Amino acid sequence: MAIKFEKKGRGSKKEVCIVIEGSVGIEDALEFHIRLKECLEKTNILTIDLSGIDSVDTSIIQLILVSKIWVCGRGGSFNMVNPSVELMKMLSMTGLEDELGAA
Repeated sequence: MAIKFEKKGRGSKKEVCIVIEGSVGIEDALEFHIRLKECLEKTNILTIDLSGIDSVDTSIIQLILVSKIWVCGRGGSFNMVNPSVELMKMLSMTGLEDELGAA
């Protein structure tokens, strides 16, 4: 798994773009959670690029969903872009396409 965090913006418009690539699962969830939590405390715009995901399990999807709830709950903006075919299959199985804006 590769997770890249890119910070942009200044002042009240702090944006973080996260790019997730490869196979991601429960073994990656703790590291992802720690890094995600650090970013969420400092941003009000979160973009997650999921085009490079080969496989994903529900632990990562849960973290993405919590991220959306956290950012939007503070009046911020959440964007999930380029979801891979694999991710779309998982979102369909869990019924979260609409919730994460992937439908």
